[in-house]
Amino acid sequence: MVTIATPQELQAKGIYTFKTLENTLGDEADFIIDNFIVDKSISLLAGDSGIGKTPLCLTMALSIAGGLPFFDNKVKRPRRVLYCDAESSRHGFHKVVSQLSQHMGMSSVPETLNVWSPNWDANLMGTNYADTLFKHVQDATVQPEMVFIDPLRIFFPEADLKRDEALRILKQMRRIDCAWLIVHHTRKPQTDPDRRAPAIEDNPHIWFNEVAGQHALINHVDTRLGVEATPERP
Repeated sequence: MVTIATPQELQAKGIYTFKTLENTLGDEADFIIDNFIVDKSISLLAGDSGIGKTPLCLTMALSIAGGLPFFDNKVKRPRRVLYCDAESSRHGFHKVVSQLSQHMGMSSVPETLNVWSPNWDANLMGTNYADTLFKHVQDATVQPEMVFIDPLRIFFPEADLKRDEALRILKQMRRIDCAWLIVHHTRKPQTDPDRRAPAIEDNPHIWFNEVAGQHALINHVDTRLGVEATPERP
């Protein structure tokens, strides 16, 4: 005769009844940025090249590291941030962060904001950036609570091209105890106004169909953020 496991025995195996699942939820979602970014989630921010995605994400990173509101959305407490940048020079990155922190009224850039770039280490040239990125994120001496990947296609080029690789990367991220924000780009905009996607505020679903690469990246993240220059389209 087979004895059915109790709810507690099932939970020990990682299987939940609705009640035992409910008991693990706590009082509320643990927001990193209120009503915006949840802890241990994956977010994707997409927009045209050159639109200012990196300064926007650096503003968010500074807010999280310093415990300051992000566009009036409360940050509960300062958190350790690892910003993985693969496009900026050392001087360019330093200048932008310095200017943003001053504009935000910070007396100094928080020590909780760390940056890693494969381009600043000659020993990493030509190697697999993704492996090194995951190694840093899982380093017990670093322990970031929020990781920014800027941009996706340099750290994970295959995820931009292959559905299975996109899903593999997202699954690997979910096994790590932190939140992620992936910076990505849209396809080259149509020159024909009649064939262009509507503004994001008019139809966000169609707008996100214009994000480059695999739709698995859009369909399997928790939060989708779109950046557009202006609601007035020529």
